[in-house]
Amino acid sequence: MNAFSALSNCYDRLHEEDLFAWEEVYLGLLPEQGQGVDFGCGTGRLTRKLAAPGRPILGVEASPDMLNACRPSQWARFVQGDMTTFRPPHAADFVTVINDGLNYLPPAHLPAALRHFARCLKKGGLFAADLSTPKKLKATLGNNQF
Repeated sequence: MNAFSALSNCYDRLHEEDLFAWEEVYLGLLPEQGQGVDFGCGTGRLTRKLAAPGRPILGVEASPDMLNACRPSQWARFVQGDMTTFRPPHAADFVTVINDGLNYLPPAHLPAALRHFARCLKKGGLFAADLSTPKKLKATLGNNQF
């Protein structure tokens, strides 16, 4: 998590355009009511944007420095935890892993992580996540400087 420690103070500025795009996508996916868990919430900025009256969200972040950048709100609170093992205090109506959070897991750990997310959900709950493909990581991000 050292890279995230170093980036915690400027992470949102580096991803501002992405955060706006993801906000629109996820607002269209999430139910208007229900409790959610956002694994790998980073600085919590998007978690706060998605949280709303009737839709509280618990953000879970492994990096202490990223977690320190989180600002709780009335509908969003944050805890430190590993996305593959942290058990929320309640079964969630939805679970999210936004902005490539799953890309940081070793590929061999992905099936177990997905089973873990399913166990965190109520029956019929929504799981929503995004991944960068190897093609995007190589061709779009690659050795480019942003």
